[in-house]
Amino acid sequence: MDKHGRHSHNEFSKRPRRIVRIGAVLGGLAMISLGVRPLLLRRGYVYENWWGDPVFVFIPIVAGLLVLFIAILKPKWLDDQEAPSKSRFRG
Repeated sequence: MDKHGRHSHNEFSKRPRRIVRIGAVLGGLAMISLGVRPLLLRRGYVYENWWGDPVFVFIPIVAGLLVLFIAILKPKWLDDQEAPSKSRFRG
């Protein structure tokens, strides 16, 4: 808050990012569980998806780990900083 009791723009802009990161962590854990469950229950490396197609169990595990990596560690290449403008017309 500033001296007049108003919220700054940064306070509101960080809240949606945090919610997205929490959702990404939950989604990543769900993806990992899709791959781990068949390994534990059926002792197989393939399960059928909603449409009956075979899915290799390590694909959702790796995808879920990638989502967790991005959500938790937030690599620098995903920052939303804009590249400096090279146009002399835009400033």
